[in-house]
Amino acid sequence: MTAPALLASLLLTQASPTVGDFVASAMRANLDAQLAVAQADRAQATFAQAWLALLPTASVSSGWTHNQYPASTAIPNPQTGTTTELVIVPRNQFDASLRLDVPLVNTSAWLRTETAEASRTAARERSRATSLDVQLRVVQAFSSWAAALAVRDAAERSVAAARAQKDLAQARAETGVATELDVLRARAEVARTEQTHADAVALVQTSAHSLAMLSGREVPATATVNVDLDPSPVVQRNLEALPSIVAAEADLDAATTQATAARLALVPTVSGQFTQRLTNATGFQNQVATWSLGLSLSWRLDASSLQEWAVADASRSIAALTAARTRQQAADTLFAANARLEASRSKLASAQAQVDVSRRAAQVAAERALTGAASQIDVITAERDLFSAEVSLISARTDCASLQAAARVAAGLSLE
Repeated sequence: MTAPALLASLLLTQASPTVGDFVASAMRANLDAQLAVAQADRAQATFAQAWLALLPTASVSSGWTHNQYPASTAIPNPQTGTTTELVIVPRNQFDASLRLDVPLVNTSAWLRTETAEASRTAARERSRATSLDVQLRVVQAFSSWAAALAVRDAAERSVAAARAQKDLAQARAETGVATELDVLRARAEVARTEQTHADAVALVQTSAHSLAMLSGREVPATATVNVDLDPSPVVQRNLEALPSIVAAEADLDAATTQATAARLALVPTVSGQFTQRLTNATGFQNQVATWSLGLSLSWRLDASSLQEWAVADASRSIAALTAARTRQQAADTLFAANARLEASRSKLASAQAQVDVSRRAAQVAAERALTGAASQIDVITAERDLFSAEVSLISARTDCASLQAAARVAAGLSLE
């Protein structure tokens, strides 16, 4: 079953929004979806930051110093017989330098990029899982609202039938064919169906409010919903491709990299630097511009670094167990979703048969009541059975549509 076919399974007539419209609105307005996207964006920025840390860094500095006493010296040149004045400390000293640092060996920075990449993958997959969850909740809320609308319509038909029976009972009582007890029963049945209708109206209002809050979209006050179900089974997906499992595996990769980084913390870091200096305090070099080039090695050893190995190993074990549990839960969820979907289809067929039989029974009871062959109790009972069967059918159809969505989400398939 394709995603467009699933979203088309719940349609509103005329120009009313479809469930697809509510899903699209929720992807823009739902706070959970927005938060997941923001977290994925942050992970992407962290990944870019880790990579940029591997690039050379440049620093520029400049300054002016006013010295109370300048200092200079004259150096004679025996060959020419002249002297050269060397400025050691000028009265107004100007300095500028450009330094370029190039990391050559930095295992911690290298592994931070791998960790950031794994975290980025996990955040992206969690965002996709959240998106699927929001889509599912919208479809379920839409299904509840659709069911409430259908129950309200069925309640209205039940009220109309009860009022017709009351009018008939009153007319028959005026001719002496029916008793006062029949009229009272008919009035009581009208009151009962009106109460049921009031409950159905309240259910429509509450389900519409829930759908509006979840999707961030206005819900029509009245609409007609048609539920068309696709009998094709849900496509089985490779569990390893589910976003929850991919995210858990990415967390495991990050924990593994962290464990490796803990062991490589004892490796020295090596960096190269180049400095270009400009100054009017030329000293004995007598050069305004000078440069220097060099290498530096840094090594740090402390007891806490050794204990960090154990912490990192424990974190990796936890990540591995979490990934295994996530995979098991995903398999159980997919199996249960397909099982419930198959059961709902069987229940739907039974509910449809029950409605057909109950509708025919109500018609027969009404026809027999007109000729006096059936009692008013028979008519009331038949109408109640019909209403109950209609409610069961409504519930079965909307449950089936909702379970189709749940099965698709459990298989990692989008509803958009």
